[in-house]
Amino acid sequence: MYAIEGYKHQEIASLLNINEGTSKSQLFKARKMLQQEIKKLNTSSYGTN
Repeated sequence: MYAIEGYKHQEIASLLNINEGTSKSQLFKARKMLQQEIKKLNTSSYGTN
């Protein structure tokens, strides 16, 4: 919601009935997972990373 739809963490927290910190934490975890998956793809695609 933050990265794609442009909501602020405070808005997300209100809509989902969660803490603002939880929204931020979940975004951080999602970004980290995406980075790891991209790294895996680069390694398997090119074999050099």
